[in-house]
Amino acid sequence: VRSRGLGDVYKRQNWSNPEFFYSRRIGRPPQGTVAGGGRVDMPETTTILGAAKLSGKLAGNWNVGFLNAVTQREYAVIDADGDRFSREVEPFSDYAVLRAQKDFNQGRQGLGFIASGVFRDLHGEELGGMLGRQALALGADGWLQLGKKQEWALTGWLGATRVAGSPEYIQALQRSPRHYFQRPDAGHLSLDDGAASLSGWAGRITLNRQKGSLVFNAALGGISPGFEANDLGYQSRGDYVNTHLAAGYSWLHPGKLFRSAQLLGAMARSWDFGGHALM
Repeated sequence: VRSRGLGDVYKRQNWSNPEFFYSRRIGRPPQGTVAGGGRVDMPETTTILGAAKLSGKLAGNWNVGFLNAVTQREYAVIDADGDRFSREVEPFSDYAVLRAQKDFNQGRQGLGFIASGVFRDLHGEELGGMLGRQALALGADGWLQLGKKQEWALTGWLGATRVAGSPEYIQALQRSPRHYFQRPDAGHLSLDDGAASLSGWAGRITLNRQKGSLVFNAALGGISPGFEANDLGYQSRGDYVNTHLAAGYSWLHPGKLFRSAQLLGAMARSWDFGGHALM
């Protein structure tokens, strides 16, 4: 969510927001692999069989957008000493995302929602151990401008995800670099070998002074160990809590030497969900 007049409310110190929708996930190169020898002819991209996009306004002045895309089942062709055969490297899949947003009071407040889903028709154990059968995400966000002159802005978002698949896939997901449930220093985490799903949440709240010479920006956010948004979004890490505080003063009018100047001090701290300091 971004609104006119929100200024630098989105300042970040050692923090990267996960994205609930990343369009390049649709039609990406096939995610399966082919083991063994021989010459492999692998498709470079996944074929999009069809897609539909709708956007507009509904009653109550809500801005709404909806996207649905269906991708083809893809196969790699292997030639092993003259013996030619094919192997599935990407399942038939459906991608859907819905976004709604509304401004209130001439843009001084806003509220938005997003929901997304990925549904895969998995055949065989090999792809079932590499990909999830279903990935769902739900999020809400909003902003509020404060003060008679709207000099302050409060913004925040909260979301949740759930990924379902085979125990082999969920175990691999827990071990992936974004999660590392198996790391020996994480006593608050444990691998669940029999789990068929992984769920988590993430959120962040920020307060920013966006007008005048006084500079102030503070934020607190967290991404739980089980949050996983990469099927239709983008996420670089999990099990992360971060906060920062920045304050200072800006000289906004041109002088003899400088057009503008700013003196700013900031501090940031990060932890995992076990309370261990990270930076």
